[in-house]
Amino acid sequence: MQSEQKESIYVHFPFCKSRCSYCDFNTYAGCEDLIPEYIKALLKEIQVSSRLLGNIDPVHTLYFGGGTPSIIPESFLECVIEGIYSNFCIDPDSENTIELNPTPLNQKYPSTLWDMGFNRVSIGMQSAHSSELAVLGRRHRHKDLETAFGFARTAGFSNINLDLIYGFPTQTLESFAGSLRSALKLEPEHMSLYGLGLHEGTKLYEQIQSGALPTPDDDLAADMYQYASDVLRNEGFQQYEISNWARDERYYSRHNMQYWYNGNYIGFGADAHSHYKSNRWENVKTIKEYICRAKVASNYPPFASGKHELTEMDEIQETMIMGLRLTQEGINLHSFKERFGKSIYAIYKKEISELISKNLIEIIGKDEKKKLRLTEKARILGNQVFKKFVIL
Repeated sequence: MQSEQKESIYVHFPFCKSRCSYCDFNTYAGCEDLIPEYIKALLKEIQVSSRLLGNIDPVHTLYFGGGTPSIIPESFLECVIEGIYSNFCIDPDSENTIELNPTPLNQKYPSTLWDMGFNRVSIGMQSAHSSELAVLGRRHRHKDLETAFGFARTAGFSNINLDLIYGFPTQTLESFAGSLRSALKLEPEHMSLYGLGLHEGTKLYEQIQSGALPTPDDDLAADMYQYASDVLRNEGFQQYEISNWARDERYYSRHNMQYWYNGNYIGFGADAHSHYKSNRWENVKTIKEYICRAKVASNYPPFASGKHELTEMDEIQETMIMGLRLTQEGINLHSFKERFGKSIYAIYKKEISELISKNLIEIIGKDEKKKLRLTEKARILGNQVFKKFVIL
């Protein structure tokens, strides 16, 4: 496990041109007129948080997500970057990621992002097929993705992630294989593959409930996952987390590793979540609520809708659930004992024994390198394993 002397910052931009059919994130379409006031509120939250938090440890990752950060005018993004660097200590070699949608994107934009200090981009590909992109409610087509990827490469980005979704209605194993091949043809450094999550209230959920689209096939989704795992392994990718693959360790998402290590991170923006020194909180949700909060922000956390002080057992459970997502590293038993002052067996002896007997987890390594991790068989069954470590 990594040192806890590093922090991460996430900034949420909840604006989109249109809402994808599967999206359950805190995003809003047609609210671009609120962007200037939202940026002012963001800068206020950053400034007030810095003052009230005091001297926190150096920040080693920044992540701009959404929504669609790439629809925010460059001048506003630059203001946010400058606000963060002015108020927090940022490592000189920090990983600075921004999410991009393939369209609309002009050639100059990635170069501008590079000049601002971003050194990693994550592009929402999702599928290479127009008919499937239409089902997902995506605005781009694959040629837009190829163009955006090329623009990012030309701008200087040598760390690019592509997102794909599998297991959604109308998708076949053959079409998924085609999307994967199309992604690999671009030679990204990182791939994220996410199984479709159906959420009540989304357009896709309603279409499936009404019978307009077929119910996704879980067995087919599992086949897609296994197929991708095999192909990516053969292509030289390392699977380091249940849903994430990288060319090598240099391209692991350091920001997401902060979550999987159950480390500290500060979230700015509407509905952004934070975890800091055994406290969790989430900001007010809507854009207008967030803008209004900026006018009265004073106490810490200044924009929170709720705050929860975590018990030691809360931290242990979250460390187990997040750490087991790391398919290679898992949970280092020595680091666990150093962090919590007790052996993992003192808490979970029965659960560990049961899961080992079912070939769902394994213990490998010796001495200070001894670790607990999922077996390959269990990667598609992660949730069944994780719930064993939640003691109510």
